[in-house]
Amino acid sequence: LHVARIDDGSRVLSSREHGGLIRTWNHDIIVTPIDARSCTYRDRIEIKAGPFTPFIVAYARWFYLMRQRRWRALARELAR
Repeated sequence: LHVARIDDGSRVLSSREHGGLIRTWNHDIIVTPIDARSCTYRDRIEIKAGPFTPFIVAYARWFYLMRQRRWRALARELAR
């Protein structure tokens, strides 16, 4: 994992990763404030893995879906 950029102004953290079958895994985490106590959080990923790209993309979708579920559960717990 290589953190390539942290932009406080636009609230974006960018990492540039690769390895094994994956030539490119560029990941941006984008946080957008809603109000003083809440925000939206998005993942934007660019994946290049040659003929394996569809499989890696399917894995990434599953992985980030599971991670988002854990974040939401944590947010609910912290809000109590």
